[in-house]
Amino acid sequence: MIVENKYIINEKQVNSAGEFRTQELFEILTEMGGIHSEMIGNGSDVLMAKKLSWVLLTWKIKFIKRPKLNDEILVKTWVRKSDGITSVRDFEVYNSEDEKIIIASSKWCLINLETRRPVRFDDDLSNAYAPEDKNAFGEELPRVKEPQEYELEKEYVIQKEDIDVNGHVHNSNYLDVAFDIIPGFDESKKNYDNVLIEFKKEIMYEDNVRVHYKNEKDKDIVALKVDGKLNALLFLS
Repeated sequence: MIVENKYIINEKQVNSAGEFRTQELFEILTEMGGIHSEMIGNGSDVLMAKKLSWVLLTWKIKFIKRPKLNDEILVKTWVRKSDGITSVRDFEVYNSEDEKIIIASSKWCLINLETRRPVRFDDDLSNAYAPEDKNAFGEELPRVKEPQEYELEKEYVIQKEDIDVNGHVHNSNYLDVAFDIIPGFDESKKNYDNVLIEFKKEIMYEDNVRVHYKNEKDKDIVALKVDGKLNALLFLS
């Protein structure tokens, strides 16, 4: 089942140059996943009543062309595969001229909100999403490796505004934290066309995060750690 929805890029979703912000794309793609879940009777309210929630493990996004203010986009999403532990959801974004301008892939797991641990889901749930044999990138999500050393390091304490309904740092906020450490980064002058984020462990309210940065060839790499343990790794190019 492929689910579609149209959006008009508004003033709150663009930077000072009028270009669509990657963080806002995250919000739209996440919303699309929620729309699909609602359609099959497995929306967030149903899951919350069972003390369950989908949690993101990986984002991979490629901008072919970045939308601008007032552009109309068509977003398509589908579940590609599930194994009872994780589920892979892909996306394609088209402009009003029917050009494919963004592709994305994501991996999710279902967690128990009380234990914060993953739970298995059965074939009935997987089949309800009517998976499609269609791969946005034509390849599987890559495995990432953390650099052995970094160039810069700074501290960030998680604020209340960073937290989402699941009680941990909101997915798009990881980018805000990463952009803050990248030397000379100006979102109105530079955008990353390729974004890969792997979420290793939840970051919670008032956590003291050590943010690490390294440039490696054509990539800016940012790691977020709490108590010396890796929580998230971002590759931006």
